[in-house]
Amino acid sequence: MMAAAAATRSIRWKAATSPSASEVWRTPDALYRALDQEFDFTIDAAADESNAKCDEFFDRESDALAQTFGPGARVFCNPPYGRVLELWVKRAMIGAQEHGELWCMVLPARTGNRWFHRYCLPHAEVRFIQGRLNFAKGNVTAKRFRAPFDSMVVVFRPYRIGEGHIRTQPTFPGFER
Repeated sequence: MMAAAAATRSIRWKAATSPSASEVWRTPDALYRALDQEFDFTIDAAADESNAKCDEFFDRESDALAQTFGPGARVFCNPPYGRVLELWVKRAMIGAQEHGELWCMVLPARTGNRWFHRYCLPHAEVRFIQGRLNFAKGNVTAKRFRAPFDSMVVVFRPYRIGEGHIRTQPTFPGFER
């Protein structure tokens, strides 16, 4: 019975997150508030008007991957989790190492992927989140979907090369398991 329920949840998530479905998923507010309190973000690099967390944000048309924000920029990024994810992680690493930008990313905890070993593990602070996140499509009142994967926060700090480390992120106030 439990396996059938898990399979149903996974099918629902896959249907909701299929390539034909929207890639617009709202970051959980409690998670963002806790991170913003620590980093005081100035830019949301992967957003649109319905889910932007900062006054300055970049949507698909303004293409944050092609921007250089420069020293002092504190970038929040919950990127699309599809095939372009590696490009986002690489961009964050380069932004930190070459341009002095701080990047804080919410990512799926896919530790077996090439991008994790190439960019995150050696060059970033990796914080594994206990429990699974609930994402909503679009606005605050939208129905929430529990991710079928674990998540992590990856922080690329300015000009730090080869200083990666891992820790477990405590649960956040208001975070639901």
